Amino acid sequence: MRHRVIIIAAFVGLMLFLVWFGGFLIFNRTVFGYVQMQAAPGNAAESSGAEYAAAGDAAQNRRTDCGEAQAYVRAMFDDGGKRQGDFVAYCEYRQEAADSRGVKPEAAAGKSEDRAGKSEDRAGKSEDRAGKSEDRAGKSEDRAGMPGNGAGKSEDGAGTSGARAGKENAVRVIALYLPQYHQFEENNRWHGRGFTEWTNVTAARPMFAGHYQPKLPIDVGFYDLTHDDAMKRQVELAQNYGIGGFAFYYYWFSGKKLMEKPVYNYLANPALNLPFCLHWANENWSKRWDGGNRELLMEQTFSREDFEPFAKDLLPFFQDSRYIRVNGRPLFIVYRPAPIGKELFRAFAAYLKQFGREHGVGEPYIVATKAFGFYDNPADWGLDAVMEFELDNIYGLRQKNTAKIDERADFRVFDWAEYINSGKMKKDYAFKTFRTVFPRWDNTPRKAYSGALVFDGTTPEVYGRWLDYAVKDTKEKFAGDERLVFVNAWNEWAEGAMLEPDRRYGYAYLDVTRAVLDGRFGAAAAETPPVGIAVLTGGRNRIAKAVELLNGGYGERLLISGVQPGIGLQVITSREDIRLESSQPIDLGYRATDTVGNAREVREWAGKYGMKEFYVVTSFYHIPRSRLELEHEMPEAVMHFVAADTPNVSPEWWKNWRSFRFMAAEYTKFLLVYAQYNLLGL
Repeated sequence: MRHRVIIIAAFVGLMLFLVWFGGFLIFNRTVFGYVQMQAAPGNAAESSGAEYAAAGDAAQNRRTDCGEAQAYVRAMFDDGGKRQGDFVAYCEYRQEAADSRGVKPEAAAGKSEDRAGKSEDRAGKSEDRAGKSEDRAGKSEDRAGMPGNGAGKSEDGAGTSGARAGKENAVRVIALYLPQYHQFEENNRWHGRGFTEWTNVTAARPMFAGHYQPKLPIDVGFYDLTHDDAMKRQVELAQNYGIGGFAFYYYWFSGKKLMEKPVYNYLANPALNLPFCLHWANENWSKRWDGGNRELLMEQTFSREDFEPFAKDLLPFFQDSRYIRVNGRPLFIVYRPAPIGKELFRAFAAYLKQFGREHGVGEPYIVATKAFGFYDNPADWGLDAVMEFELDNIYGLRQKNTAKIDERADFRVFDWAEYINSGKMKKDYAFKTFRTVFPRWDNTPRKAYSGALVFDGTTPEVYGRWLDYAVKDTKEKFAGDERLVFVNAWNEWAEGAMLEPDRRYGYAYLDVTRAVLDGRFGAAAAETPPVGIAVLTGGRNRIAKAVELLNGGYGERLLISGVQPGIGLQVITSREDIRLESSQPIDLGYRATDTVGNAREVREWAGKYGMKEFYVVTSFYHIPRSRLELEHEMPEAVMHFVAADTPNVSPEWWKNWRSFRFMAAEYTKFLLVYAQYNLLGL
């Protein structure tokens, strides 16, 4: 009998051990999966997507896999493989950059559907929370991941006749468009073979602490504009988010044209059904990217002999049914009338209008920018109106003191958020002037060593405030076809002025644009509870990861829970080797001494600020147990867990006794907590 009892006990013990060990294997597979999520490009939160759009960036409509990219370019380029290699190198660079950031919220993708329904009433937000910048501007989970389906309104709402067309009170948002994303002979000669705008963009580096560079694209990717599929995707994005048309920069030098191929491809393809117009970039082409005379590459000379050939060159565009018209007249933008001279420009404007009448397209509606101090009455120049070009008309900007990483650099940093938030962009003009806004500005990729300007704080929310003002002001002052607002720009990547999705902010700028046009921007901002970030101390790299999320715009406030009494923020930053801005909202929690205490501290902190949603940063092995504790304390909260790097625990735990013992202890703690809440109901 005694032996039988021993055998039964041994058998039962063995079964229990096997059950325990089976669960242990599943536990390890799960928690180490959090680590793999951080390493795999194209996962639910890889690109901002990651820092801004959090989750839905998973791979629809995106070429983040280098193998797929290689197959894609193979079909596009027939040049012996050189440009295929270039494209794949770009792709690998993007993946390396994403991996190095390591911001991978583990739960964001799984939450996207749950959160999608909350967005229609939120300003500056996408379907999934679409938006929290450093100021609470547009994150994009569902909409960011699948912009074709998540723009709030489909192409039916944008249509081929422009933003919100067919509505009497519509404001058309027209985005300036740079066509320099392809190789052409002159750039190969001036800047080296293979040069495109992406050359400057990918070469950019941070110039000071906290400087967001390089800014890299998602969705359309590093496109080549000589291929219509890239422009097709751009049209889809623009229509889905309410953009009314593109204003293509047009480079015409007394009959010589530069980078014209994408524009002519667009003209020749009626399937690209977004309205468009031309913006004559009538300045010198210089190596300094400033339109000046130093390091001149192509001089802009214009004379009466150019009137007829230029008018004939413009005619096919004016005749196109997609061409943007104002009161039946084709819209034509001129960048800088002043270098041409008033008398000559007046004569050209009169000639062009007569030419339009004679050829059945109507008199062109000619608009000039106010760039470079152009403050004259537009009628004196034969113009119908002018448009803001804010870079040359800014007063009251506060310059920020920054420590240069490279002392050779020549740039200035300004507080753009303060400029917009204080309403300094609100100006009245004596003459007909259309509003122009830009999403952001940072031209260090072009001019880091020759006088670059960086407008710090240009978040989606700040852009939304400016655009919201411009749209409302335009509705008040203009009627019909003259309700135009310009955005600088759709794709000026080397100037940091783009609506196109990027790795940090995802689709947030487009989301905000749509929210403004739908009248959702201002009304819902106050109703949206803040999103928080809570880091549970106790492991390496956790605080640094949480600060990275805060800087990336995931939430408005950070709690560091479980800080030892007597330790302040200055000590923490020095220990973790991280930099913080003095204005960053960070709270320290001193009461928690274990995971239970962390959960209670987070609950009290979230209640204080009315938070219903937050990100939780902890080590990967700690996620299951902390999730149980936090969900027990806050069952209604939306939580996204982010795994911090934990280099001292080996994923091959079966080869390392220390790692095995550590993981076994953590699994046992998890079982006890699980049993306490789910089996015993305590």
